[in-house]
Amino acid sequence: MKLIVLSLLLLLLIGCGTTEGTMNEPETEPADEPAETITAMPAEMPEDFDFSIRYGITSKNEVDTFDDTVTKDLITNGTASADIKLSDEEMKLVYEKMQKINAMAPKELVPDAGCIHTPHEVDIWKIQALGEIITHEVSQKYCELTEDAQELLNLRKFIVDLIEEKEAYEELPEAEGGYA
Repeated sequence: MKLIVLSLLLLLLIGCGTTEGTMNEPETEPADEPAETITAMPAEMPEDFDFSIRYGITSKNEVDTFDDTVTKDLITNGTASADIKLSDEEMKLVYEKMQKINAMAPKELVPDAGCIHTPHEVDIWKIQALGEIITHEVSQKYCELTEDAQELLNLRKFIVDLIEEKEAYEELPEAEGGYA
């Protein structure tokens, strides 16, 4: 019986040992965290670049370059839409601003702590480039915004300013009422 136990122990010890060239350590160290795909904006604006932003307290306002439309929240009178296409030059300007803040990369949009506003605006972004589509949701309910959230809000303001200068937008009815 002792011989069997001793033989098993010996086999176990021999099996666990390694020699050069049999069970080598991996050539690369395993990552501490799983790799996260970070999509960098391509250097040149891709042909399939488009975006949409829904924004406002009810997110009924929208700029949509996929369909070349703009929707305005008229509050008590519903919404009104117009066909508005950004020029190639305007699209390039928007793309450059998105590229500067790497808008397709994951973003920190929620602060660690703080007070909350009610009511508050929410921006819902959808950005497409090179066949990839990403989305971001920026809530202004927090009293302090993250740097990423502020960058996206500044970008939205730039885009809305471009849209509001268009004649088709100026022809849309004025909003009536308000949100409490």
